[in-house]
Amino acid sequence: VVTLVRRPQPGAGRRWITPVLIIIPSVAVLAFIIGASLNSYLRTIGPAGDHSVENASDGARELWVAAGAGELNDVVHITDTTCADPWVRFTADGHGNQENARGHAIVSGPHKAIERILDDYMHDWYERCGQEG
Repeated sequence: VVTLVRRPQPGAGRRWITPVLIIIPSVAVLAFIIGASLNSYLRTIGPAGDHSVENASDGARELWVAAGAGELNDVVHITDTTCADPWVRFTADGHGNQENARGHAIVSGPHKAIERILDDYMHDWYERCGQEG
């Protein structure tokens, strides 16, 4: 900020190189942060529709229970054989914190394999299950 508002010495020309070298990288970093945040948000909200635990299918319930328990084989079986809704929302604790199957797997421990499976499953869910966004 000081570089941008500092007055040049009398008789000295305005030097634009320093402000440009500060502004361009700052805008690029800000754009990257906004883009990454938007991408993360869009990947977790799911398609339009009801993703409540009250109306979840049995397959969706099994998916988030298996993911939270770290049951890799069960998660693979469910994602290969069903169209379980990976965006089902449920209350993770008594404070009203909301989690989904993907988030629950991450929170409950080092289940990177399950996280990758659920990421892939969420990515191609529309094609595999004939759902529209």
